[in-house]
Amino acid sequence: MGLATSRLAFLEKAQEAFESVFPGSMTYNGATFACARSGEDVVEAAEPGGYENEGRVMVRVRVANLPAAGLPRETAVSLDGREYRVEECLLEPGDVAWSVELETV
Repeated sequence: MGLATSRLAFLEKAQEAFESVFPGSMTYNGATFACARSGEDVVEAAEPGGYENEGRVMVRVRVANLPAAGLPRETAVSLDGREYRVEECLLEPGDVAWSVELETV
């Protein structure tokens, strides 16, 4: 087994473990699939007259489940039945999963 094959196998096992420990279910374009999710972060942003809570969550989605170019900013998705919009969608070279930052609608 070559180094590239070993690395890919390791990343596949890591993604599988992430999905098991931090399970999530994402729906995009009518298809639902497993993903690994972080907890929701609440960000307080200054607003006139007070603060507004804004929920953000990070997910790792297997490359095969999203388009080759990833998801454009503002794309609507559902995560565990809650509606979100894509803030950022990144893929590190050679990774098996997209890192997607979602923001509540």
